[in-house]
Amino acid sequence: MQNLSGHIAFRIDPQLSVEVKKNLDELILQMEHSEKSTLVDWNEERLDRVVVDFVSENSLHLLQKNNHLKICILEANKGLFSFDQNLEASGVDAILDEEIDINQLSGVIASELDRQISLKQKRFSEVGLKNLKKLENAVRTVGTKVMTSETLMDYTQFLVDLEKELIHSDDIPRIEKVLKQFVKTNFEKTKVYVFQSPDLWDLEESKNLILLPRFKGEFVILDMNWEDQHPEQLLRKYFFISTVISFFSSQEEVQDPFFDSRLWEEVTGSIPFPLALISVTGEVRQHNTLFVKLNISPEDCLKFKLREKILINEIPYNIFRKEIDHLGEKKILFVFFTESFFLKGDGNVTPTGQELGIISSSIAHELNNPIAGVQAALTLLLLDDSLDDEARQSLLEMKKGAQRCKQLVETFLGFSRVNPMGQTTADHTK
Repeated sequence: MQNLSGHIAFRIDPQLSVEVKKNLDELILQMEHSEKSTLVDWNEERLDRVVVDFVSENSLHLLQKNNHLKICILEANKGLFSFDQNLEASGVDAILDEEIDINQLSGVIASELDRQISLKQKRFSEVGLKNLKKLENAVRTVGTKVMTSETLMDYTQFLVDLEKELIHSDDIPRIEKVLKQFVKTNFEKTKVYVFQSPDLWDLEESKNLILLPRFKGEFVILDMNWEDQHPEQLLRKYFFISTVISFFSSQEEVQDPFFDSRLWEEVTGSIPFPLALISVTGEVRQHNTLFVKLNISPEDCLKFKLREKILINEIPYNIFRKEIDHLGEKKILFVFFTESFFLKGDGNVTPTGQELGIISSSIAHELNNPIAGVQAALTLLLLDDSLDDEARQSLLEMKKGAQRCKQLVETFLGFSRVNPMGQTTADHTK
């Protein structure tokens, strides 16, 4: 809760005893960056902070109906009879004795923080969705013919490059940096920001806010001045925002992009090497047909070391082994390179991570470019209000399929980048 303490304002009733006020002062000091004041104006209501009012039993009749968290401090020399009489009518949220400690206080405040954050998220979600509808209506008004097919495909390539950078960004600050650079390069007089829950206290509602799918379970909203008098620029901004939403959506969904075995086989079938993705417990998660022909059990496969040379069916192979994080689970990628493919001038076979990265990255990019074009076309088609329900549903299914392909692309790119779990592949031959 310390990271939100700057959004808390404490007010202390002067009717409390000196000892109680001293204890409260010491507790508030532990809430760094929070505000503290004497409770004088009982009618004041602040909406920019979580206001915590420490109130004496003698002041219950002064309490007003507002969104403040009202904590009555029960002092030892006061009786409970009068308090019971005033409790229901007072609107007190919590009762604590004068021996209150930081854990008790934090527990009460944490509940109120969660409640107010949920309310703010709900409100900003409504605003963000409403603004997205306004953007879509603005694009419908200018029409989609303001960009030629050639111009659209050229711009789509820029969006493909943007997604590549986003895929390699694993937190909001890095994502925001990538977005800012793209906007700076492609739009004039346009700013973009990415806000999360702690920012909502200081964020004002505006027509620039666009709701994004949650990132790692956290609330996210985009702030960008998307309105533009130039029709083509408006359409470009729409595609940019759609790309960002699509990226966040792909991070939100945890469905395995390899669940469609046909899709996996079509993609990996062109790779001229046996390939398998195996869990640390020996379960084969995915593989291509060449791996099946090796007739190797997953248990034996896990025993192979990086760069180990083996002979299968009188064919020499060199083992590439790399631990990766796939959908939150550690798995091991095995690729069986033939010596004839990687034979060097000195006769040594040394397939490297860079070589595998080139293969997987090439596949990913070859898939990514046409998929981006398909997504752009589907986005435009879905703006057509004349579509009947059946046609719209078909387009949505197509868009969902394209999204699964995008997830597959991200996984392939993950093979060639640093392991997000922070793990490195060890050379067991040393």
